[in-house]
Amino acid sequence: MTQGERIKYIRTSRKMTQKQLGLLCGFSETTADVRIRQYESNAKAPKQNTLMLIAEALKVSYISIKNYDLGAAEDILETLFWLDTQNGIDIFPLHPEQPTDNSWDYKGSYNEPEYTQIHPPFGIVIQYSAVNNFLAEWSLRKAELREGVITSDQYNNWKWNWPDSCDDVKDKEGYADWRNL
Repeated sequence: MTQGERIKYIRTSRKMTQKQLGLLCGFSETTADVRIRQYESNAKAPKQNTLMLIAEALKVSYISIKNYDLGAAEDILETLFWLDTQNGIDIFPLHPEQPTDNSWDYKGSYNEPEYTQIHPPFGIVIQYSAVNNFLAEWSLRKAELREGVITSDQYNNWKWNWPDSCDDVKDKEGYADWRNL
C-alpha cells in the first residue's frame, strides 16, 4: 500500500473529507483539498513536517503513514499491519515441542477443521527479539478483537498509533490511548 493510499484509507475511516483534513493541517481554504488529493494520489510526497501535520490531524503516529524501508522492527511491523488491513492476517503464538533429536528445527502442523483455503497456511519464524515482542502484543490485540473485548476502531487506533500505543509505554509521556481516541 502506498503512502497516499494509507493516508486516504485512514482519512476515509475517520470520515473526513480531503478539505477537512487539509484545513486541520493548516492549509489555506483554497488549497486544502488539492494538497491532500495530491498526497493521496502520490502525485506529490509530503515533506517530513507536512507528514507530521497530517498524522496529527488524523490522530495517528506518523510511522503508520510514512514511507519506510524494511530493516527496522517498526518498519517490519508497519508492513505487516497494512497487509493485515488489506488482506487480513491471522497471528497466533507457536508452542514449542522439544524435538527428539535436540535440533530445535522449527516444525509446524495445522489441524483446524474450519480452514477453507485451498492451501494450508504458512508460519514464519523471525529471529529478531524486538519484532517477536511486538508480534506477541499484536497477537493479544487480534485475540481481543476476535473476542469482542475491543472494537475494530480501537484495533485500528492501536495499529495506527503503534509503537506509541504499546503496552510497555503506557505509563510514559507520548503514550497514545488508543482505546479512547
